[in-house]
Amino acid sequence: MSPLHAPTVLAAFVLLAPLAAADEVTLAPTSDTTLYSESEGLANGAGQHLFAGATGALDLRRAPVRFDVAAALPAGATITGVELELTMSKSTAGATFVAVHRLTQDWGAAGSDADGNEGQGTIALTGDATWGYRFFTTDAWTTPGGDFVATASASTLVGGIGRYTWASTPALVADVQAWLDGTAPDHGWIVLGDESGDQSAKRFDSVDNPTPANRPSLVITFDPPCPPALALQTVRTGVPANPAALLPSSINGPALGSTWAPRIDHTTFVPGAVLDVLVLTAVGTNVPSPVGTLLCDLSGANYLYYATPGQPFDLPVPDDCAFVGLTGCVQGGSVDITGALFATNALDFTVGTF
Repeated sequence: MSPLHAPTVLAAFVLLAPLAAADEVTLAPTSDTTLYSESEGLANGAGQHLFAGATGALDLRRAPVRFDVAAALPAGATITGVELELTMSKSTAGATFVAVHRLTQDWGAAGSDADGNEGQGTIALTGDATWGYRFFTTDAWTTPGGDFVATASASTLVGGIGRYTWASTPALVADVQAWLDGTAPDHGWIVLGDESGDQSAKRFDSVDNPTPANRPSLVITFDPPCPPALALQTVRTGVPANPAALLPSSINGPALGSTWAPRIDHTTFVPGAVLDVLVLTAVGTNVPSPVGTLLCDLSGANYLYYATPGQPFDLPVPDDCAFVGLTGCVQGGSVDITGALFATNALDFTVGTF
């Protein structure tokens, strides 16, 4: 097919396809906690608050948080957007950047529940995550303070009290997609504040906070997986019948992500052709004409493609579930050395997944 016409193949399918809206789900954490750097025996697995940053004494606070992505989304879904929301409820610091990093090891949150403001933590219980342990006191972090990817998945500026959003980034999307697909274990993220100086700590509300609207949430937009559907291509010669010279593609029909490649066979049809043409439309028809029976309705949107005689018309099909079930019509024609056009049969098609 002429490269001048290749880009319009996608445009043709897009024009014929219905618009599809992404789905959205909002998740609450399955667990969250705070790590306190001054002791490997402090925790707050069931507390109402999380902390990130540094205290006035330069003690560090970090907050692991985890969401069960695989339980909330259908297998095979494609993640298109991820937003993390946290409520900051107390701080003496000015505006500082707070980042989230993907955790690389599992961790626990038991029933430890600190008193008061919770900023100093409480005695860790068996299974709690602490600064030194993923699960107190049996499994240690490789690096005290948590094992996580060095590059932040997202960062946002946190100032005064209020609800904050870590907007979608390619890294957040990649994290959640990997957790859903099982290519990386879902250990969640760790929330890190400014650790370069003192009194930068921010207090956030946890999943155990009594005010539901203040709890962490993860908003995920996604395209659901495509239902399996057979791609179809049906030969139609019309009345009066045209020569059945437009051969179906060797694959079943136009399948998502494939190249559909019908071609005109010149064994007996216009052997001396100088050009092959193909028209694609949304619906079929049956209208006799001087060049043969017109089998694809040209009164609506239509697209014309060219090919060297006998070569396939390579029509790339978008890899998008919105196109599953899309129907249409293609009809071929060949031009001989005198400039005369001769029409072939049509192929009525339905886009599928295989």
